Amino acid sequence: PADVIDGDSLRVAGTEVRLFGVDAPEFSQSCYSKGSEVACGAMAKDVLAGLIGNSVLTCEPRNTDAFGRIVATCQT
Repeated sequence: PADVIDGDSLRVAGTEVRLFGVDAPEFSQSCYSKGSEVACGAMAKDVLAGLIGNSVLTCEPRNTDAFGRIVATCQT
C-alpha cells in the first residue's frame, strides 16, 4: 500500500516516489479561485488519495529527480 504525501508524491514501501508526468501543487500551497484563497495543495492530495484508495500499487521507476527521489509510473 502507498501513503499519499501530496498530489504528485507517494511513499511506497518506505521510499518516496514522485509520479512521472504529474506536477501538482505542494501540500501547503494555496491558490485563488474567483478571488478567494483555496487550499489547492491539500485538495490535490485528497484527489490522489481518492484515486488510489486502499489499492496496492506497482511502480516502475523511470528516472530520479534533482533531489535523488525515484520518479515512476504507478498503477493499481
